[in-house]
Amino acid sequence: MLSMHLGPREILLGVTLDFCDDLTATQIEDAADHFAALIQGVDTRITRVFVRSGRARAAYERGRVEAP
Repeated sequence: MLSMHLGPREILLGVTLDFCDDLTATQIEDAADHFAALIQGVDTRITRVFVRSGRARAAYERGRVEAP
């Protein structure tokens, strides 16, 4: 997860999520939209959410994230 403050009331949030392999593209899009809405509900300053699909295990093995 990465964040960038674009202004006093504007935060950009980028996340990589590991989705189940058996989901359809539509289900992944719906889940990403739902996640973004939940995150934006936590803090109204989060105005932009970018979700990227990725493999949590691969990122961990590259040393880029903490252990799951």
